[in-house]
Amino acid sequence: MLASLHTFSLLGIDAVPVDVEVDVSTSGLPKTILVGLPEAAVRESTHRVERSLVNSGFQRPQHRVVVNLAPAELPKQAASFDLPIGLGFLASSGQLTTARFSRYAAVGELSLEGQTRPVKGVLSMALSAARQPGLKGIVVPAASAAEAAVVESLEVIPVANLQEAVAFFSGEEGPPPQKYRPLEVESARVGEPSDYAEVSGQETAKRALTLAAAGAHNLLMIGPPGSGKTMLAKRLPSILPPLSVRESLETTRVYSAMGRLDPDQTLMTVRPFRSPHHSISDAGLVGGGSTPVPGEISSRTSSYKPRSTFRPPTSTRSLLIMTSCCFSLLSRVCPASSCTEFMIVPTANRSIASPSTQLGQTGKRRTIMVSAVAATCPPCR
Repeated sequence: MLASLHTFSLLGIDAVPVDVEVDVSTSGLPKTILVGLPEAAVRESTHRVERSLVNSGFQRPQHRVVVNLAPAELPKQAASFDLPIGLGFLASSGQLTTARFSRYAAVGELSLEGQTRPVKGVLSMALSAARQPGLKGIVVPAASAAEAAVVESLEVIPVANLQEAVAFFSGEEGPPPQKYRPLEVESARVGEPSDYAEVSGQETAKRALTLAAAGAHNLLMIGPPGSGKTMLAKRLPSILPPLSVRESLETTRVYSAMGRLDPDQTLMTVRPFRSPHHSISDAGLVGGGSTPVPGEISSRTSSYKPRSTFRPPTSTRSLLIMTSCCFSLLSRVCPASSCTEFMIVPTANRSIASPSTQLGQTGKRRTIMVSAVAATCPPCR
């Protein structure tokens, strides 16, 4: 018997629709086969799902089971496939009868006792589900429901365990849909930046910081140690314009996909401030990897680079990326794109105008880095 469900897989910060097909056949030796280019965490899901079924009071299929994750050429990662695979096991073995698989998607990780656990990127999955024709809602872990409920055009069903998910798909009365509560979002503001008003003196530097914030310009700060460069840079987000609704959604998607969203936080309401080391790699700065993940500049960010030695990115492509707002992540397996707006605030202890004792490559590096941080992408102005 064949069962088919809808779910999603993260590719960068975007959620791609995935069909979970589970077929239980009485012919052949008892074995569970998982196909569809799964990563290690997904391959291990069969063991978690089988024990979750047994510990939740259901029967584990004793026949040959084939689980297909389509499209087959898309790498599948993370443990968000546990819940749809478990529901597919029950439906294909005759323990669950439902007509809701075509109207509701399901995402979630399962523990061995059948409890659901939060997943990364649930906001991107909810946004993608809202764009899919025929989908009415999405079933998510209870701990991730508040984040998914930001998409008000989608019905978000929170489930705390496998039994609640089975009850909902069986048509029984289950938990009510999660509602978006903007007042709770505003009261749960976290990550408030240091206040710019706390700075005493430094009028020239404060004037430069104000002009940079007003025009979204990059800023290079040079001065001796202890002169206040780091103090001023950390207070830059407090004078930037507040995040709009669209900017808040984009920033939250990045932090959710990376698993850096606080448990009690639904939306990012404060502009993020990142402080990467000056020796960061191209993939760490821009984003990339075999399975693309966001980098330090993959959100509406103020990026502070402490004690920059004016080392340029190791490739000309990364240098061009730093002066544009739309680019492709550095990945050879799964190309992904990202559109972002960011400010770079590098600092240095020595003056770039002083003559170098070793000209040549050192002088070239300084010139390239200064041009990179001084340019501003025209669409972002």
